[in-house]
Amino acid sequence: MFKSTILVLAIACANGLYLFEDGSGPYRVRRQARGSVSTNPDGTSNVAMKVPLAGNDKNMLSAVGSIGAASGKGDFKAAGGGLAWDNVNGHGATLTGQRIPEFGDQLTAAAKANLFHNDKHDVTASAFATRTFPNNPVIPNFDTYGGKVGYTYDNKLGASLGMAQTDLFKKTDYSAMGNLNLFRNRDSSLDLNAGFSKSVSPYIPSSRWEPSGGISFSRFF
Repeated sequence: MFKSTILVLAIACANGLYLFEDGSGPYRVRRQARGSVSTNPDGTSNVAMKVPLAGNDKNMLSAVGSIGAASGKGDFKAAGGGLAWDNVNGHGATLTGQRIPEFGDQLTAAAKANLFHNDKHDVTASAFATRTFPNNPVIPNFDTYGGKVGYTYDNKLGASLGMAQTDLFKKTDYSAMGNLNLFRNRDSSLDLNAGFSKSVSPYIPSSRWEPSGGISFSRFF
C-alpha cells in the first residue's frame, strides 16, 4: 500500500447492477474484464487487471494481474498474478504470486466473507496469509498473516480495522481506515479515502501512527 494521495482510474464492464470497487453496492458476479490504473507521488504508476475465465450468475473464476510502481521505463517495484473466485453473495478468495525485483517472491492466499448486507448496511471480513521467499540466503523464508473487518453505510460512508503479523521480525501492523463517497452514478464513482497505520516491533526504535489518504475515481462501462 502506498501511504499517499492516489488518483485511481478504474475501468470495468458491467451490465445492470454492479459491485463497486470498494466492495460495496448490490452484489453481482461480473463477467467482463476490468482494470485500474493509479499514480504515485514519485511519478510511478500501479496497474491491475481482472479477466473472467469461467463461471455463471453465482460464481466466477478470474485471472488477476498487477504491476506496482512502474516507471514507464521498463522497471517496477512489484509484479504478480493469480486466480480469483467471486460469489454473488459477496464471498471470495484469491491465490496470487508476486515478484519483487532484487528482493524475492511472495505467495498469498486470501479470502473474504460477507457477514451482513441489506439496503443500508454491509459488513465484510477478510483474511490473508503470505509466504515470502527472499533472494538473500541469509534471510529465511517467512510468513505474514492478518485480517480486516470493514463496514459500509448506504454505499457512501465506510470504515475498516486491520491487523497483520510477521513473526520473523516480531512485527505487528495496525490500520484504521475510512472512506467517503463524494459522487456516484451508474457509470462512475468519486471517493475520498483516509486513515492511519502503525507498525510495532522491538526492532523499530519508535512507533507512531502514520496518516495515509487518497482520492479515487472509478469508471464503469
